[in-house]
Formats: sequence, structure tokens, C-alpha cells
Amino acid sequence: MGEAMICHILTMGIPEPLQSILENVAREEKLLLLSLPGTETAEWLLVHGKPGVVIVDLELFTQSAPGLLWEIRRQSPCVIVLGHVGTSYSRRVEEETDLFLSYRTPPPILRELMAEPLSFGRTAGE
Repeated sequence: MGEAMICHILTMGIPEPLQSILENVAREEKLLLLSLPGTETAEWLLVHGKPGVVIVDLELFTQSAPGLLWEIRRQSPCVIVLGHVGTSYSRRVEEETDLFLSYRTPPPILRELMAEPLSFGRTAGE
């Protein structure tokens, strides 16, 4: 388990159908996407998987321990948070991430907005 592996994109806590959309985009772009329902093994994957992009659910992001948030920022060049806009903590989250997007963003626009960050994922795998 100490061996390094490549993970282009790591998602944490992203619900369906958005998770399926992200998986399809990753497949089309030939990127390796690993998905976690929560944060239990996230720290190990951040260190050993070396993801170029971390996409995390807003609720999970705000409830995570400060150590995990620090590790996400330290290990990943790009952090994207998806959630419901207008929550009392969304502004703080926007300051801690590279991209904050609403779950209401239509999939084609979401894909367009994520095109540049996904390129970080591609770079991580080369």
C-alpha cells in the first residue's frame, strides 16, 4: 500500500447524477477518476494518488477536519467544490477553493467551466 499510483481526479461525496457526468467526462478525456463517498481514505489517496484535481461536495468540505482541508490544498493543484449557492458558509469556501460551482449549473456549462481545471488532472498523470 506504500506504492505510488496516479489519480488524475479524486471526487468526494458527489451525488448522482453529477457523479456519472463527471465519470463520463473523465472517460472521454482519458483521465483516471477515483470516487469516494466520504473522507475515510481521502488522506491516503491524496498522498499516494497525487490527484491533479479534487472535486468535493460542499457539505463534506465544510464538515471535514482542518487537517484534511490542509492536505487537500497541499496535495492537489486544483480544488473544486460543488454545492448549493447561498448557504451561510459559501463565501468562506469560495476563498479556500479554486472553483466553487452550484449543483444547479447545467452539465454543458459545468463541463466548460471545468475544462481548464481538468487539464491539471491530465498533467498529474504524465
